[in-house]
Amino acid sequence: MNAKDSTTNMYIVVAPENEPVKSFMVLLDGFGNSPQNVLFQTDIPKYASQQGILTIIPLLKTGPSYFGSDTASQQSLKEIINLVVTT
Repeated sequence: MNAKDSTTNMYIVVAPENEPVKSFMVLLDGFGNSPQNVLFQTDIPKYASQQGILTIIPLLKTGPSYFGSDTASQQSLKEIINLVVTT
């Protein structure tokens, strides 16, 4: 992850505040928006956090127009998940 580049290979995490994490989910935007915009479009991460679910909203290193179906996107998604799970 490059802290100076918010156009690819980054993510936002919405974590439960008042209870331990029970599980996590990945929320991929289907319209090429940034993870920040996803938070304006849906309340799913907020609702999930109230249920003990950590939400990862990634922007893959392949860019916002990829949906995670190609090999490079899958590798990027795996790296992001591993980073979140191990921190």
